[in-house]
Amino acid sequence: MLRNGGKMTTFFSKQNKLGLIVGLIFILGALAYANTWNTPFQFDDRGHILQNPNIREISKAWHASQNSRLLPNLSAAFNFFLGKTNVIGYHLFNFGVHALNALWVYFLISLLLITPKMLGKYSEKTVYFLATFSALVFLVHPLQIQAVTYIIQRMTSMAAFFYLGAVVFYLKGRLDEKWSYNVAGILMAIAAMYCKENAFTLPLAIVLVEALFFGFAGGKRKAFLRLLPYLLTLAIIPSFFHAGQKATDILRKFLPADTYKITRGEYFLTELNVLCTYLRLLVFPINLNLDYDYPIAHSLLEPKTLFCFCVLSGLLIAGIWMIKKNRLIAFAILWFFLTLSVESTIIPITDVIFEHRMYLPLAGCAVL
Repeated sequence: MLRNGGKMTTFFSKQNKLGLIVGLIFILGALAYANTWNTPFQFDDRGHILQNPNIREISKAWHASQNSRLLPNLSAAFNFFLGKTNVIGYHLFNFGVHALNALWVYFLISLLLITPKMLGKYSEKTVYFLATFSALVFLVHPLQIQAVTYIIQRMTSMAAFFYLGAVVFYLKGRLDEKWSYNVAGILMAIAAMYCKENAFTLPLAIVLVEALFFGFAGGKRKAFLRLLPYLLTLAIIPSFFHAGQKATDILRKFLPADTYKITRGEYFLTELNVLCTYLRLLVFPINLNLDYDYPIAHSLLEPKTLFCFCVLSGLLIAGIWMIKKNRLIAFAILWFFLTLSVESTIIPITDVIFEHRMYLPLAGCAVL
C-alpha cells in the first residue's frame, strides 16, 4: 500500500485506473490475436484433442488425465463439450487466460513496488505506469504467440495463471495481513501443480519474493511458518509418481518417448546456448520458430557455449549484486533463472528449445 497524507490507498481500490488497464488488455490483446481465431490444430493438438477419446466426456477426462496436466485436459474436455472440434472456442479460451495473466502481471508489479523494501522509491504515478506497461509488454510480446495460439500449450498459460495468482495473493496477504488472501494463494498454488510440472518452482518463487521485498520481516521463524503451507506444495508433483519407481521411469511417464536421446551433460550445455537465445528473443523477437532444429552442445569449451556460460554467469551475478541497488531488477533476473530451471536444467528433453517456455519468465522480465 501507499502512504499519502496519513491515508492508506491501494491500486485495487482505484477503479478508474483498474478499469483502464482491463480495457487496454482486452482491446489491445484482441487486436493483436484477432487473426488467430481460426488457426487449425497443430502437432500435439491432434493427439491431445482430435484423437483423444478421453476428452469426449468431462468425467472421462477427469479419470484419464495425468495428474500434472489435469486442469488443462479438463478445459479441453469443456471446449469439446461446447463446440466439438471448432477451433474458435479453444482459441478464445486460450486468449482469455492470456489476458487474465497480463492482468496478474499488472497486479504483481503494482504490489512489488509498494512492499516495505520498495515503498517510497517510486512515485504513485510511476508505479502505475511501470505496472501498466509491464502488463502490456507481457500481453503483446511476440514470444507469447506460441503459448497462446498453439492450443494444447494452454498447459503453459494455465500453469502461469495459477502461479502468478498465488504470488499476487501472497503479496496481498503480506501487505494487508489477511489470511483469506493466503488461503486463496495456497489454493492457486495447488491448482498450478495440476497444470504443468514447471509449477514445481512456485514455492521457491514465493520465498524469493519474501526474501527480496520483505526481508523476512518479523523474524525468520514467523516467516517460515508463513511460507510453510506453500513449501508443502512442493510434495504435490512428486506425489503423482508411484513409490519405488526409478527416477528415469518416473520422468518417462510424463515426457515424450524420445526424451533420453541426449545425455544430461549435453542437455545442460545446450541449454546454456538456449537460455542466451531466449534472452536474444526477449530483446529482439525476430525469426520466431515453432519447431527449431537446434544444435546440441558437446563441450563447455565450444566457443558459443563458453560465451553463453560467461553471459549467464555475469547475468546471475548482476542479479545478486542488484539486490542492494534495485530489488525489482534483481527480482526480474532471478525470476528468469528460477522459472526456467525445471525445463532448462533438470529434465533432458530432445526438444531443447520451445518459445512457450519463456511465457512465465516473461511475466517477471517484462518490467525490464
